[in-house]
Amino acid sequence: AQAVPDGDFQKVESWVFIRKGEEHVKMGQWDEAIAVVEPGLHKLDGQPRKDLEEWGNSLFIRWSYDEIKAGRFDKALEVLERGLAAKPDSIDYIEQVAYAVQE
Repeated sequence: AQAVPDGDFQKVESWVFIRKGEEHVKMGQWDEAIAVVEPGLHKLDGQPRKDLEEWGNSLFIRWSYDEIKAGRFDKALEVLERGLAAKPDSIDYIEQVAYAVQE
């Protein structure tokens, strides 16, 4: 980092975990993608930790969209319920529940 000051190495730190999680997402392995987050949160701090946390929170929304597109509305709501259990005050999850019910 000292040798390349504009290298933005902090962003790369979170991508060590996010990249692995995205591989799981591509294969529809949502639980495995979610499992990548917790170990990373214990190892990262600062902005990389925030980036990983935000990515992890987005997984429940993304997963629910996949379930909605497939017509599995009950499953979409189950996924969002899991997200809300972890972050009960998340307006994003609450709005996504409304969207799933609407659909």
